[in-house]
Amino acid sequence: MSKLPVISGRKCVQALKRADFYQKRQTGSHLVLRRDEPFTQVVVPDHKVLGRGTLRAIIRQAGLGVDEFLHLLELVGYPKASRAGDEMVQAIAKDPDLSRYIL
Repeated sequence: MSKLPVISGRKCVQALKRADFYQKRQTGSHLVLRRDEPFTQVVVPDHKVLGRGTLRAIIRQAGLGVDEFLHLLELVGYPKASRAGDEMVQAIAKDPDLSRYIL
């Protein structure tokens, strides 16, 4: 099993759009994405940091595997997992409140 990166809701939406999802609507801070073939609908919170359990549930509901989702993230410009930790350390240095999301 691959380790999930720490990403924002917007970055998750960008990756899912590469898998033929489109934004159906937005209610508050939650984006509803839909894919027509095969029909799938997922709700993605528009948060700065998605919890790993939340992200894993979104990936499962979208009918994707973790490795497939990581590949989609790379296509939208997210760094590979080996560099993701460095990026997160820099983000925490800028915004210490993010450290509470780190396990």
